[in-house]
Amino acid sequence: MVARYPGAFWHPAGTDQGSNGGPSMVSTHGAITTGGGVAIGGWVSQSNACHGFVERNGAAYQYKDFDRVAYGMLDGNYKGGITWETWDGLRVAVATKRDVNVGNHDRPEGTWTDQQCERLADIAAFDQNELGIPAVKMGGTRDRGHGVHGTGIPNRETMQGISVYRGPDRWSTDNTKPCPGDKRIKQYFGPNLDGGDGSILARARVIAAGVRAGRFGYLPVGDVDLRSALARGVSGDEFDRATPEDIRQAVLAGLRG
Repeated sequence: MVARYPGAFWHPAGTDQGSNGGPSMVSTHGAITTGGGVAIGGWVSQSNACHGFVERNGAAYQYKDFDRVAYGMLDGNYKGGITWETWDGLRVAVATKRDVNVGNHDRPEGTWTDQQCERLADIAAFDQNELGIPAVKMGGTRDRGHGVHGTGIPNRETMQGISVYRGPDRWSTDNTKPCPGDKRIKQYFGPNLDGGDGSILARARVIAAGVRAGRFGYLPVGDVDLRSALARGVSGDEFDRATPEDIRQAVLAGLRG
């Protein structure tokens, strides 16, 4: 059995669909939902759709072990794919594709909350250290690394969205699906869409290095306390002289885009 993410509530859901052939890559999605991790667990029990979920305030739930199949990535399901869903504040009965890109309902900003960003970075750091999945943007849908749902959706730009498709595989039967939304894609990959400065993945690499050096640990279970989370010691020459408040301001400014 591969390691489970220690910062998540373990909430098993769904049925075992066999090995996914990995884990080797991660796809982060936006669930059209105003619900929490327990409610999403009920959906997973019926659909086997994801491995985990991140709530509005950063609490994480894991439903399946990362080497087992979840049906969130179509062609990637049996190629080592891990699917994380996230709260987006959209109401499923009325949400449109445009809403996913620009925001509406309970999250008009159309972005992940700061707590969600820090949790997603923590998860990606765990993936790098414990699962051997580097906290870098995937160059293609069969690479080891991190993507968003749009990485496997070839025509999402037809919804006037950002095209981040890398192929050759498709991760949805809907070729124009906007998930997880333009603003969240920029948070995950950064303003240059390369996984560099100002991205969740860049923050993940800092966290991963700090954990390896024994300076701090992964986030605890439950809602993310931003003050303590962002003040965690960091690793890397460019951060060694920075104060926790310097780091907090830099991280939040970058992730808000």
